[in-house]
Amino acid sequence: MKIVKRLSVKLSFIICLGLLFGACCSEDRAEISEFRVCDSDSEILCESNKSVFSQNDPLIHASAKLECVDAERTATFTLFFNLDGTKIEVAQASANLSDAEEDSNVFNVAGNFGLPENFIWDPGEWEVTLDVNSSEPLNAVKKFTVE
Repeated sequence: MKIVKRLSVKLSFIICLGLLFGACCSEDRAEISEFRVCDSDSEILCESNKSVFSQNDPLIHASAKLECVDAERTATFTLFFNLDGTKIEVAQASANLSDAEEDSNVFNVAGNFGLPENFIWDPGEWEVTLDVNSSEPLNAVKKFTVE
């Protein structure tokens, strides 16, 4: 009988720990990490951040990890060009988190901005914003230069 009580107490303790740690991941604790831009989409996440792009780079790939965000949310990457202090929206790419790669409440998301044929990127200051339509504001900005 003592063995059954001990097992019951241990099981209750394990369940409580699970509930406690599970409750720690809620949208009021959501965060963006590893937000990077690079020129390759061979992996979902950029291995490193690229701060200077060439006018002929065929692709600007933006990626990030989203933690503690509801799978029904959408992540939107928006590419902007800074023209004399005015941000001009150039393109947008969205990803439904339900379609994203997930690992223990962490979603890997990415957006690609391809260079159209016979065009070059304008030299100057650029940025990509990441916005998640979560219950709490969740956004980030990554700035870079095209030379």
